[in-house]
Amino acid sequence: MGNPDVNLKQARAYRDEARQLIANGTDPAELRKVEKNIVSEAKRVEEQAVKIEAMIQAGEALPVSFEEIALEWFAKQESGWALSHSGKIMARLRADVFPLLLVVSQLLKSALR
Repeated sequence: MGNPDVNLKQARAYRDEARQLIANGTDPAELRKVEKNIVSEAKRVEEQAVKIEAMIQAGEALPVSFEEIALEWFAKQESGWALSHSGKIMARLRADVFPLLLVVSQLLKSALR
């Protein structure tokens, strides 16, 4: 019974820590989820940095526009979404985001001239 890797003293310390979190208005389970997400995101960022470094070393072209990056992101996320949701996301990108960024880009180019 119990976790054989945690002795009674450690278990009591964990319990006390959880009680303190609850007393401060923090859900310990939610905190663990957030911490896990932070670790996952840090790993993802590190993997992306390694990928970009490898692309640089190989002399490959890096994504140069927000649209390219957004389309790559969309392709990776799409399989986890419902078809209706992915359709809405792409429609919003094409109707709202990409055109606005094009206008901003053109304004910046003309301002820099």
